[in-house]
Amino acid sequence: MDIYYGGLSAEMAEAHRLLQSQARFFDAAWDRRTSKVRGPAYGYSYGRRPITRNDPTLLPPDLPRAEDLAIAPGFAARYADLLVEAPRRQADNDRLIERLLDALSRARRNRYNIEVLLSLAHLVRHFLSMLPAVAQAEGDLVAAAAAHADGNRAGAVGLMRQAGRRVGGVIDDLDATYRRLVAVWEVGRLPKNAPVGGRQFVHVMDDVKDHFADRRADLSYMIAPEQSIGLGAWRDGLDAVIEAYERAHGPADTGPGVPDPDDD
Repeated sequence: MDIYYGGLSAEMAEAHRLLQSQARFFDAAWDRRTSKVRGPAYGYSYGRRPITRNDPTLLPPDLPRAEDLAIAPGFAARYADLLVEAPRRQADNDRLIERLLDALSRARRNRYNIEVLLSLAHLVRHFLSMLPAVAQAEGDLVAAAAAHADGNRAGAVGLMRQAGRRVGGVIDDLDATYRRLVAVWEVGRLPKNAPVGGRQFVHVMDDVKDHFADRRADLSYMIAPEQSIGLGAWRDGLDAVIEAYERAHGPADTGPGVPDPDDD
């Protein structure tokens, strides 16, 4: 490692171990559900037989019923093991990013390699913050149903809007994280399938193999699992529930006592 990082062998060895552990957690965390992107196939490297392709994804929380805000919470229970593990992984991620930033400040060679590793560390960091944020949004909806049952319509609407803000923050952070990743990766490579010299490159997926990175023409395959959750559509659906609830029960101010999720 001294050859590549100029005397940072111990620091970089620890960073690589931490990043490998984070990457394995990230990869194992996703459900594997029947693909909505690629249809079934017949045959692959291990023989000729019917193949069901899968997508890595998570199921979003249910939305409440507009008339009474009844909801069957499932996200926090379904992913309880991940939510329990996330704080420890976040602490490891803090240590990983600290090691990489320190190495970046002192490296004499191959600083760009460290920048790439940092972009991956931040991608996992986003995932580790997404999990509790979505679980908290589901908790807000459960609390909104209780507020409605107590006759507190203003509190119910405020809690639903708070859930929407939480998820909106997740969406915005994913966009920002992806933009940073692309900016780093495209220092050392051309944009994937970019036009060159007036020639348009055509993206055609392999008709047999299913390399996940080849499912999209650009680097967005890196965030495809989270995009497949459909948090944007979920937030739009929640907005529709709020509108329907206010039509049914009359508009209600959010009122005091509903904290901003950024204050958590």
